[in-house]
Formats: sequence, structure tokens, C-alpha cells
Amino acid sequence: MLRHQPGAPGRYRQSGKKHLTLFYPPLTVDADAVLLSQGADPLVIRARRPHLVSLAEQAAREGALLAEPYVEWAVKNVRRFQHQSLELEGGGVLSGELIASQLAGARQVILGVATLGFRIEETIRELMISDPPLGLALDGYGTAGVDELVAWACRRADDIASQSHWNASIPISPGLIGWELGAGQAQLFGILKPDETRVRLMSSGQMTPRKSTTFVIGLGEAIETGVSPCAFCSVSESCRYKGSGHQNIKT
Repeated sequence: MLRHQPGAPGRYRQSGKKHLTLFYPPLTVDADAVLLSQGADPLVIRARRPHLVSLAEQAAREGALLAEPYVEWAVKNVRRFQHQSLELEGGGVLSGELIASQLAGARQVILGVATLGFRIEETIRELMISDPPLGLALDGYGTAGVDELVAWACRRADDIASQSHWNASIPISPGLIGWELGAGQAQLFGILKPDETRVRLMSSGQMTPRKSTTFVIGLGEAIETGVSPCAFCSVSESCRYKGSGHQNIKT
């Protein structure tokens, strides 16, 4: 498999769309992260099922060659909050119960989309037919990679917020309780208008490539901290990642 480098790791540039900044964060997903993304305890797996560790290690190597980590985001000032909606300067509205509960005090918001690209997606699809165990492991790499991109975005958001002595919220994504998937995605894609050669929104509200996500992070002195994204997940009670550390993306 050939290495594909969409841009120098950690570099960023301004998009032709003046409101967007493009980033190419480096990934550090290892075998343990692959196992965690599948809801497994790496210590237990290493002791009892070493062949799964070998698969995870292979997935980490091949994923690093295939992934095209990419983030587009825009920082928007909040014009006003009214009727469970944030009105943004320059146009655009974010609305929903979750937006109201978590971002009502925001002075600014960071709107973002993150993806690992089409190459890894296509390879996962092929491996699910030709080599399902490796396909599942590479799928785990993709899940861990997207989470790592969001964690990277959270760290940058914290840095931006601290410059004004503000707080940064947890990352909020469409599909969480209180922000319906289709409505939330339409709001974000309508404002961001991301590069469709990298990520596209389908009529279902899902994105392609599948290893992609959208998010909003609020910035402001009145933003509440110490909130867990798990509190707004509809499957949190039965989540196989609970206790794995996999869900703690704001680190």
C-alpha cells in the first residue's frame, strides 16, 4: 500500500472560502487505540488473545498509510441567542435543545467537519469481503482516528478560548440527544459548505466517507465545563465503550 500525504502533518492553510481554515493534523493511533475503539481492554486482549493484537498492530500500520486526516472549520461570532437558537454573525443559525442547553452563553462558536478520507473507506469495504477480521480492525482504526481529530480540535479550541480567558464547551454533534441528526447536519453543512471532494452529506443525514464527523464547540466565559458528551448519547446506558476511555474525547 502506498503512502498518501494530503498535506504536511500539523500544517494548516486558509481555504479559498475565506471563512474556512483547513488543517491536516497528524494521527497517532496505535494498536491499543484500535482495540479501545472496538470496546476491548488492551491489557486483557494482550494477555488472552495475542492474535487480535497482531491484527490491531497491522491495522494501525496500514491505517497510517491510508488515512488522509483533514479538518475544515470556521470560527463565528454569536450575534444573539433567542428561542433555543444561536444566530451567527455573517449568517447562519444553530438551533435545538442541546444547542440551547450547552451553548446559550457562547460568545463564539467553532463549526467543524473532520474526515479520514475516501482511501481508507474503500479499503475497509474491500477487506470486509476479502479479510473481514482485518477489515474490522481497520474500521476500528478509522473510528479511533476520527475521535483523535475531534480531540485535537478540542485542544485547539481550549487554546483559543484561554486567550480571552473564556471556557470551551464539549464538542456537540448532530445526532446527540437534543439535536436531531438531519436538522443539525443541514445547519452545519449550510454554513460550512465543506469541500465535497473530501466529505459529502447524504439525504439520510449521514456523511460519506463514513469515517467523518461534524461538531460545534462553544467559546465564552459563561460556557459550562466538566460536562461529558456521554450525557447526551442515546445509547450511553448500553455503550460498549463505557469504561474504556474511548469516549473521553475532550482530553
